[in-house]
Amino acid sequence: WKEKRSEWAFRKVRQTWLLQNMFDLEQIDEDNYEVLLEYLEGSRGHARTSLIEKAEEMLKGKKDGD
Repeated sequence: WKEKRSEWAFRKVRQTWLLQNMFDLEQIDEDNYEVLLEYLEGSRGHARTSLIEKAEEMLKGKKDGD
C-alpha cells in the first residue's frame, strides 16, 4: 500500500484483519505500525467508527489497569 499504491487493491478482508489486529505487536511489528497508522488515517464509514471504538476500548483498558 505505502510503496505501490497504483498496484494495490482494497480488500475488505484485509482491512478487517488490520482493524482486529492493530494493537497486537506480534501481528504488526513496530516498523509496520507507522504505515498502518497512515493507512488508517484514510478510514471512513464503518471502518472509521470501528477504529475509534477499538482505540477508546484500548485507552479505557489502560486507564482501568493503572
